[in-house]
Amino acid sequence: MAALLRFIVFLELPYNPVMDARWYHAVAVSLAAGHGFSFIGDLTAYRPPGYPFLLSLTYRLLGSNFYWAWIWGGVSTAIVILTTYYIAQRQYGAVVARLATIAIAVYPALVLQTGQAMSDLAFLAGLLLLVSFILSSFPPRLLHVAIIGIALGLLTLTRGVAIALVGIVPVIWLIQRMEIKRLVTASVVLGLIFVISLTPWMLRNYSVFGRFTLGTNTGINAYIGNNPRATGGYDLDAPRLARERHLNESELDQVLLREVVAFVSTHPVDAFLLLPGKFANLYLLETSAATSFFQGQRTYSSLKKYTLYGVTQFCYLALLILFCFRVLDLFTATNRPQGIQWVGWILVSYFTFLALIFFGTDRFRLPILPWMLIESSVFLFRTVARSGIAKGVPEGTEKAG
Repeated sequence: MAALLRFIVFLELPYNPVMDARWYHAVAVSLAAGHGFSFIGDLTAYRPPGYPFLLSLTYRLLGSNFYWAWIWGGVSTAIVILTTYYIAQRQYGAVVARLATIAIAVYPALVLQTGQAMSDLAFLAGLLLLVSFILSSFPPRLLHVAIIGIALGLLTLTRGVAIALVGIVPVIWLIQRMEIKRLVTASVVLGLIFVISLTPWMLRNYSVFGRFTLGTNTGINAYIGNNPRATGGYDLDAPRLARERHLNESELDQVLLREVVAFVSTHPVDAFLLLPGKFANLYLLETSAATSFFQGQRTYSSLKKYTLYGVTQFCYLALLILFCFRVLDLFTATNRPQGIQWVGWILVSYFTFLALIFFGTDRFRLPILPWMLIESSVFLFRTVARSGIAKGVPEGTEKAG
């Protein structure tokens, strides 16, 4: 079913990369042609190099056609489906795992994202692989710690939002009751390997822009959500940016970061009042996956557009309702055999926190989506068990994590 839905999208929905996807495509073309990590002829560090590098490999072999993004999208989708099943089965048992896996395989927004030339799906696949390895390798030996450190580096070189996960992993180990002395040693080794993994890219950026940095889009992302005109969502102040055209991307990044600091420090109440809007934009809508198709094409009828928006939004709202009930259900979850599986909730909190720092958009919710589906499946399973529909499957029979 997952493959069939994606095949239908491939055949029926014309796609042309715009905005972020256009950037990834252009940089991948440059890499494949041997012109370096550049965008429209200028060396760049606006986004991390991981996904453009992957895309450039297929471009070298098969030609610079953005439809080859389907290859990495398909591989990423398979990983997402398999790792979702593994994590859910390990934490809650086979029934919940089946429900969550079916849901994530056919979830409309993920189906639409499969062939888009963006890093989101590859990042999600890498994140779930990492979580699966952390769960399966506990307590970790030094080799495991080294692998996790390298994986965190690669994730950060795919999307910069992974950078603080190096501090989240030791928290997960601590919750899993790792011995303190061993935890400290593992955390130090993890941090060192993580830094070593990022160093070549930072040195490259120093040689290009004169400063050590992982990327040059932190300033603009922070500014979008923290300025006098901010709404909490993606609302780009184009006239403001147009006044800085004389700056290179690194200089603009620093200017905008200073403006963000000035706004937050001089208008703390205004900055605080933006938080509800950021949270709402993060959790209420599911539009980006469909919008990415429409922005680059004029051939879609109004019926097709509204159908895609309607299906993706309806499915997400159904998921959100189940997830909200699951959150309420947590107040009694500690009385059940498996208790609360904290790994997913820690990651949900982490990516939610990042959105509250920058701005809210449903694209930032993608790393949260698997946990929403898993935990919603837990609630759905328990509800069915309580109702007596699933006879012979008493409540609380989920597998302990």
